[in-house]
Amino acid sequence: VYSNQSRVELFSAPGQSYQAILNGTLPVAVEGQGGGSLQALVPASTAVAVGDTVSFPGIFGGIVAQVSAVDAKAGDSFIVVYMRLPVNPADLRFVEVIKQ
Repeated sequence: VYSNQSRVELFSAPGQSYQAILNGTLPVAVEGQGGGSLQALVPASTAVAVGDTVSFPGIFGGIVAQVSAVDAKAGDSFIVVYMRLPVNPADLRFVEVIKQ
């Protein structure tokens, strides 16, 4: 943080990982994939569908992403959940930085 500017990194930046909440109840570890995409591995028995919500605990604003696809292969112990930010980061012109 500088006097007139700040450097920020998107939640979806490659290699960034965070603890999140899927559908308001299920804790999951999400990892940024770049370009507004994130992914998580969850047990195969987890009920998850396209459109489900993802939020970060303690982050003001509530929903951070929505499930965009689910890759469940027969016999696998885990399924891959793909998520997208609600807006395309490339379309953003301004962001608000809140110092906590």
